[in-house]
Amino acid sequence: MNYDYIEIEKEVWDEQADKYIFGFMNATGHFHHDYTGNKYYRNNNVKNLSSGGKCKISFSPHTRKLKVSICPSKWATGQNVELIGIDSTLKLVGDLENELAVELGDAEIKQLDLTQRPFTDCNVGAYTPFICSFPHNRVFSRLMFYDTLTYKGNSTPISLTFYDKVRQTKDKKGNKSVDIPSHLTGKNITTYEVRLNSSKQIAKIMNLKEEQNPKPELNFLFQDEIVAHLDTYWRKSYQSIPKLTDIGFDLSGVTEGKDVIKAIQEFSNAQLGRTTIEALIKIADDSGAFKESYHKSYARKVLLKPFEQKGKKNSLIEELDYKIMNSKINWD
Repeated sequence: MNYDYIEIEKEVWDEQADKYIFGFMNATGHFHHDYTGNKYYRNNNVKNLSSGGKCKISFSPHTRKLKVSICPSKWATGQNVELIGIDSTLKLVGDLENELAVELGDAEIKQLDLTQRPFTDCNVGAYTPFICSFPHNRVFSRLMFYDTLTYKGNSTPISLTFYDKVRQTKDKKGNKSVDIPSHLTGKNITTYEVRLNSSKQIAKIMNLKEEQNPKPELNFLFQDEIVAHLDTYWRKSYQSIPKLTDIGFDLSGVTEGKDVIKAIQEFSNAQLGRTTIEALIKIADDSGAFKESYHKSYARKVLLKPFEQKGKKNSLIEELDYKIMNSKINWD
């Protein structure tokens, strides 16, 4: 696990810091004036002149709120295919504090993306047909866009995403691999990312005590115990996604014709594909074919229960499991 994106916010009441904040924001181009009501704030995509990487900074002299949105790897190295480690991210924070003349350690984390990018045998598109929907779509909706698979939280500010980092970078650069390190060109880099979009949810995952009205602070990201909590959540979220898809044609112990029919039906459904069956159930639901909500639940139970009882993981998923679960926290 590593930190792919961090968004923080802090109130800065020392007006002496304004000149440093605005000076840093204006160092690589003119900042923009935006308005909320009759109060303006300034924002700019600030460029790291040594690496070419950028981060977004906004500050309002009225509300005194400073917001920093940063991808540590991109800011430090100019590219975001290879991730920098946690210790390097801590040094980066120190450098930003020097530029802004503001301590950022107690800034509140508003968004945090946890990720890892293992090398895999295949492109991410080979794995997604075997990564299935959650039993109850009230929690996460499964969304497929090209070869990017996202589970969007319906009742929670969390999303889980699988995507090809090299392809994503090429697409953003107009199919030019200008910021992809040469030794990674042609590699399959399957990213699994957990995006946490709420301070309250981040605090909960960090295991901060609710009775203390906790605020997840930036400096917590560099504490061993907190890192362990975040890493555990990242791994458990991956494990929670259903991936049992393969059912063999097994007639051992079958003595009656009805059991033969059942075995053939279950094998046929597996050949059709669990994710295809899930998609057909969704089409039926969207079409209004289920007159009662329990009709949909019953259809899911009948059609998907055999996968949970007899299904096994496809060999591609076994490979992905191994790569994800054996990845290490990057401290460097």
